Formats: sequence, structure tokens, C-alpha cells
Amino acid sequence: MRVAIIGAGWYGCHIARFLKSLGYSVTIFDRREDIMTEASGFNQNRLHQGFHYARDYETRMQSRDGFNRFLERYGHLTVDVSPNLYAVAADQSLIDYRTYKAIMASSGIEFTEVPPSACALNLTNISGVMDTAERAIDVDLARSFFRTELQDDLVLGTSIRQSDLQYRRHGVLLHGDCYDFLIDASWSKFLPLKSSVFFEPTVLFYYEFSLPPFALTLVDGPLASMYPTGQPGLYTLSSVTHTPLGQFATATEAEHRLNSVSREELDDIRFRMEE
Repeated sequence: MRVAIIGAGWYGCHIARFLKSLGYSVTIFDRREDIMTEASGFNQNRLHQGFHYARDYETRMQSRDGFNRFLERYGHLTVDVSPNLYAVAADQSLIDYRTYKAIMASSGIEFTEVPPSACALNLTNISGVMDTAERAIDVDLARSFFRTELQDDLVLGTSIRQSDLQYRRHGVLLHGDCYDFLIDASWSKFLPLKSSVFFEPTVLFYYEFSLPPFALTLVDGPLASMYPTGQPGLYTLSSVTHTPLGQFATATEAEHRLNSVSREELDDIRFRMEE
């Protein structure tokens, strides 16, 4: 059984590795010259337990259970983040600290209450802080691991277009090769979803600190987060309000928006994040 996969991000690489373990022949195509070079490689790389989702039970449970499953398979690609703090804002949070704490405790997500001084930053206007066991995914480790695992299966620097495919009764013909199945792992950039979805390009800012290691996420509402990258002293800053650059109906429109961001706009976004 032969399977073609379009997209060498986390989904594509994981699916390929799993199918290979079942004895399938797999080929992964990606338009970039390396794996995990788009959203899979450029985000906060937080391995969630559910603390972000106080107002969504289903997502909270998916995060909690997915955290454990991810560690079973790829724990060696993650790093400890300690302390990993969630702080409930005194004024801007949509949920007060006691309610937030009760939600997390009833969800079976472990945490430890700590004072604001547990953070290397000088926290003010905070009603409560908890330390969590969330981890960070080391993208460099992940790339190296999957490059090795899939070294004979990757076809990089190759864009696949609809015109490259010939659909057969029992599969597809792609670049002269027959495949029993084709899997789109490109976030629907290749085969558009029929359901109502949108694409959201984003901006993260990187900062260097000589402070002791920490992670800080302010909840619950239009707030911000600082998270380590895996490289000592290097952190990302994100904001619920200012990180998104808009919502677009197609990936092409989203990529155009991302590529059109000017230095002046970035400076303005950074100023508003830091404000």
C-alpha cells in the first residue's frame, strides 16, 4: 500500500511515521527545502495541558489528554519549562482567580499555587498565580528526529498542484507514480475544506533576557504570554489581541498579508504588545 502526503509539518511527519510503522510505503512532498518550516516550526511550541481554555471544556480535555499522548510518543522532543506560570489578571480577566482555579482542579489538571514572586518579572495587578507542568517542544530536535526517521521518504522543494494529479478509480497518479491514498497535511492549502474555516497569519516577537528561566501566561481574556524557545535566554512574546494579522478565506490571501507586513507595522504592533 502506497501513500502520498502533502505537507511536512507536524501532522505530515507524524502521520508518515505512524503509517511506516504499519508497513505502508510513504512519500512526503513539501514545497520548502526543509521540514517544519511554516506554522509547525514558528509558533510558541507550547505543549498544552488545558490552562489556556478555561471557558471551553472540550478543548481543555483534548489538551489534557493530548499532552499525555504526546509525551508517550515524543517526550524526548520536549524540554522542561520551570517555572511555567499562569497568572490571572486582577482587572482584565474574564474569569476571577477562584473560578479559574476551580475549573482547572475539576478538570484533573495538576498545578501548584505560588506567589507572584515566583516569576522573574515584577508582576502587579495579579489576583493569583499557579505553576504548571506544561512543556516546550524543541523544534530543532523535532526536525532532526523526523529528518532521520523519514530520510528515505522526503521529497522537498517540490510544490504539488492540482494539475500534477491524475485521479484513478483506486488511487492517484502523481509525477508518474501510483499511490493508493493521498493525504493533504498542508492545512488545506492543497485541497480546500468544504467546511467554514479561515486562515489567520500571526506575528511573534523574540526577546533575549539574562533573567532566570520562566514562562508566563496571563489569563483569561485579551492578554499576553511570554514563552521560552528552547534556546537559553530567548523568549517569544504573543498577544491574543495583537498577534493575529487578520482572518482570511484562503491560505494565499493569508500568506500575502504576512509577506506584506512592513517594518513600521511591526514596530507599531510591538509597541502595542509592550504597552
